[in-house]
Amino acid sequence: RAEYIRVIIGELERIHSHLLNLGVVGHAIGYDTVLHLSWLARERVMDLLEAIGGNRVNYAMNTIGGVRRDIEDKHKRAILEMIKYYREEVMPKIEEIFLYDPTVEARLRDAGVIPKRIAIEYSAQGPTARGSGVEKDARYNEQLGVYPDLGIKPITPKEFTGIIKGDMFDRMVVRVGELWQSMELIERALDQMPEGKIKAFPKDNVALVQLKKAEGEGIGRYEAPRGELIHYVMANPGSEIPERWKMREPTFPNLFAVARALVGEQLADVPVAIASIDPCLSCTDRVAVIDAKTGKKKVLTEKDLLKASIEKTREINPNIKAKPEPVGGTCGGVRL
Repeated sequence: RAEYIRVIIGELERIHSHLLNLGVVGHAIGYDTVLHLSWLARERVMDLLEAIGGNRVNYAMNTIGGVRRDIEDKHKRAILEMIKYYREEVMPKIEEIFLYDPTVEARLRDAGVIPKRIAIEYSAQGPTARGSGVEKDARYNEQLGVYPDLGIKPITPKEFTGIIKGDMFDRMVVRVGELWQSMELIERALDQMPEGKIKAFPKDNVALVQLKKAEGEGIGRYEAPRGELIHYVMANPGSEIPERWKMREPTFPNLFAVARALVGEQLADVPVAIASIDPCLSCTDRVAVIDAKTGKKKVLTEKDLLKASIEKTREINPNIKAKPEPVGGTCGGVRL
């Protein structure tokens, strides 16, 4: 039962993360309507996560040997109602914007291209890799938990558009597709979830006693919303505190891949290209531009880059009235 609850919570988290990113990218090109639509819809899943886990962001459901809280019948009903709301009222609008809107396609198509070869060489992760046609998903490739029983498969743009270019448009197509997939996985998990215990250790202090006896090392892998997340742990016998704990987050390799994609691009496309990989940069929100001829350096803030991006969109669609105000969220809890 705990394995199914882990899937449900993980996919609810993927939904809220992708909705956040769709809004950030929409704002980056001056489409604040997209920001308002997706972030308003995101409130529904955030409230649901709070109802189940106790917090909107750091719900800490997973524990050693299972999960901390059960999904009750009232939670199941709320989840299914949320999915119905998304399917009928949210997803049709999101698809219309990110798959068929001519202005959005003009801004995102053929820009910030990460070819499949570059994605593989730089070990790009998550929607960034799949947007370039790399069928890599830890849930599928590593046969994680009960995901194989739920019919997990990597989502690529080809399923929706028939082609793969590896550009900003394709990365957003993948996220739209994964929103649909997450809802399907949650429904299947709710349907197949058996009755039973939700954790191996009845009390947390029992798990801590076992940790003090543990020896050796281990690696855990999971397909987080941004891509594969890897945790390495080395035990410290006699203590519940590990000797070593190292994480490799998906943003790290994705930044190197998108850096290659930015070569030769207009500055107006920089904030959109970076937003399209959904990076976790905390307070890293400025860039230094060096003139290759003179060597002079100019520091541009996030607001400067957003202004250039919105002005480029306005050249395509004069009705755009967005203001270059930074929005978004980070792993550090800033601007969530």
